[in-house]
Amino acid sequence: MNRGPRIHPLLALLALASGCERDAEPAGEAQPDPASPPAASGPADDREPPPKLDMTIRVMSEARDWRALQAGGLMSCGLDALGEVECWVGKGMQEAEAPAGPFTSISPGIEHVCGLRQDGAIACWGDDFAGALDAPAGRFVQLDAGLNGACAIADDGSPHCWGWNDRGQAEPPEGPFTELAYGYSHACGLRPDGSIACWGANQDGQCDPPEGRYTSVDVGGCFSVALASDGSLRSWGCDLVPPNPVAGADAPRNEPPEESGWIAVTAGYQHACALHQDGHLACWGHDAVNQTNPPKDAFTSVSANFYHNCGLRQDGAPVCWGWDALAGWDPELAGAQVRPAKGEIELPPRELHHTCPYEGLGMIYMQQQRSEAAKRTFERGIEINPDVEYRKFLGLAQLYLAEGDEDAAVPLLRKAATLHPLDPTAAELLAEIVSAEP
Repeated sequence: MNRGPRIHPLLALLALASGCERDAEPAGEAQPDPASPPAASGPADDREPPPKLDMTIRVMSEARDWRALQAGGLMSCGLDALGEVECWVGKGMQEAEAPAGPFTSISPGIEHVCGLRQDGAIACWGDDFAGALDAPAGRFVQLDAGLNGACAIADDGSPHCWGWNDRGQAEPPEGPFTELAYGYSHACGLRPDGSIACWGANQDGQCDPPEGRYTSVDVGGCFSVALASDGSLRSWGCDLVPPNPVAGADAPRNEPPEESGWIAVTAGYQHACALHQDGHLACWGHDAVNQTNPPKDAFTSVSANFYHNCGLRQDGAPVCWGWDALAGWDPELAGAQVRPAKGEIELPPRELHHTCPYEGLGMIYMQQQRSEAAKRTFERGIEINPDVEYRKFLGLAQLYLAEGDEDAAVPLLRKAATLHPLDPTAAELLAEIVSAEP
């Protein structure tokens, strides 16, 4: 059945999908499908049960005087009182070892980190895909990293962006700006008069900020958030939580809280969090791995990224929650990444079996045409749990079809169709393969 490379036109649509949806899976526990593909570790009947996701909130070492804790896509990074940086990554990821400081601020992207030195120079390290590490020379006062790129403000207020630029997100308008936020396919900036300008992808209106005066702005996958001058929150762009009337009162919040008194806001891929002046946190949006359930403690800062968040408690303890709760990559190894810890705060018991971060990251890699990285990510998600999130099967099948390997694609398409029969994509691809057979 292998007749050479063939790319289906729906490949691009899959790559641009916004991530897994709660109502995209059949109710109840899905039953294994006999056509399900074997995991990367061996045949299905020899595979060990998928590991249980550990969604505890991990408290890192308090022996170090942390001044900032930033969530990254596949890592977390801390900045201590001496200006030194330490980053933690998960299994299979390249160590994000920071250069010597001192730094005044840090900003992790998905697989790279940029930091602002005391003299205003920028240093970046990690994965250099699409020029993510090609920071400009000069003196800068603020920076923000996102998907394989970043933006920074020079000391004269002018904006400078570099890295991944498929939708014009690294091409800012003229300044001056006081704050920049670089996301996944768009970016926004805060001007001195409190207005917001955005650029890049705008398929969901994420680059159309509401009028008003603002004090801060951040951007996610297909949405933007901002803190208004009166302490209220604004969000615009895509719906972060697909409508699901079955969820009722248990449905994650799709919009920010209506009250005022907020002092900071931060965006992840499909969720966001805000810090109130009394120290409590509120999060909203996609909640597959508990990323919108913050601890009840009082905080002084919060940082959201891909599928997890980090923050500093008022007692100085750094805390992370969500995917892997610290490193953002491998749930069963989260504890191994933690330095001597004070302890753990348990969240209310909840069965979590979603592998949405693997699915979402795999689709991002597909969009960037990084086929091998996408394969590894989809396969890891399938290995952890083969009975949820149909798009990882569909995405892996699309990659095999692009290589002309229909034998490998067929069982994946069957599994995708079983998990989510309402999406005709897998069935259409299967029908095309069958009709093309001699």
